[in-house]
Amino acid sequence: MVLKLDPKKILVALFALVVFLVLANTAGGLYVYFFAPEDTPWIVQLFHLDRENNIPSFYSAVALLIAAALLAVIAVLKRGDRFRAHWAGLALIFLYIGIDESVSLHEKLMPVVRNTLDASGFLYFAWVIPYSVMLVVFLVAYAKFVFHLPKRSRLLFVLSGTIYVTGALGFELIGGYFFEICGDHCFKYQVFMTIEETLEMVGVALFIFALTDYLEKEFAGLQIRIGSS
Repeated sequence: MVLKLDPKKILVALFALVVFLVLANTAGGLYVYFFAPEDTPWIVQLFHLDRENNIPSFYSAVALLIAAALLAVIAVLKRGDRFRAHWAGLALIFLYIGIDESVSLHEKLMPVVRNTLDASGFLYFAWVIPYSVMLVVFLVAYAKFVFHLPKRSRLLFVLSGTIYVTGALGFELIGGYFFEICGDHCFKYQVFMTIEETLEMVGVALFIFALTDYLEKEFAGLQIRIGSS
């Protein structure tokens, strides 16, 4: 079987999934807030954006791993290109983020950093500190790579990255502040958590679109063959 990439259809499908997950989370959150504050039904937990080992966390991990696979494909196709290592590096970064999303590595790092730096307030979710440092290093290391991209791809890469980081770090700071004050059942925390997770999923979906669009334009006629027939 041969698959032909269709970036627009892929983006529509991913956005539809994101909208469904956000609406399911919101409906469940409102139900718990107004009708079952002491008992969260399993179906609500199944679609809760802030829970592990459920449908949204599985979707997020798979989306990140798809991005990693697309980056790896580009790295393979860019044989002889001076930025090939950057593509491969991005593939490894998204592979790590995908694994992190599935097993919550940053959650395990958080108490260590918090206790070491006595972090609180907006830095209560203390994993944002080392990850912010790594982000700065990444931006410096990848500046030339970004500017060498075609204009359309550059804009899409920057836009998707900005959306993702705004959610993953920006709204995580605000969420940490309210989590420390009133816990994870706090209405304000739930609002900012939902915005954070939504931005992350939208950012990754847009990045996958950017990658498939780049593949379609740079490698015209590229097809993915599954199986031997």
